[in-house]
Amino acid sequence: MKTALDDRPYYRWHLSHLNYSDGVLSLDIRSDSQANASAFKDDRYLVVFSDVVFHQVFDECMQKKDEGARVGGTIGLHQSSSLLDYLREHTALLHCVGSDVRHYSLLTALECVHVITRGEPKLTQID
Repeated sequence: MKTALDDRPYYRWHLSHLNYSDGVLSLDIRSDSQANASAFKDDRYLVVFSDVVFHQVFDECMQKKDEGARVGGTIGLHQSSSLLDYLREHTALLHCVGSDVRHYSLLTALECVHVITRGEPKLTQID
């Protein structure tokens, strides 16, 4: 999925704050400020996933580069997913919430956030 975050490479974004409550995952991400990156101003966005049934965060260097067919840039939608396969085969989670879920991932300079949700992420620029 193409978003305003794709105006710069994923490694120029940093996760500032993460909040999860009642199925809503909010991610405050900020661009890095570099003197030599004059083409970009410092930006801040709030990425909100609603109806979240599972999420995980880990160091981006641990991300497998071949994790399914991922479509998109900084926020990507996985067309196939070993995480979804694992949740189907080894947990009761998808049996309880239904199989109409999607696997998104958000990549930043230091983190990879995987989100299993029934909704699409919403992106809002923060001034």
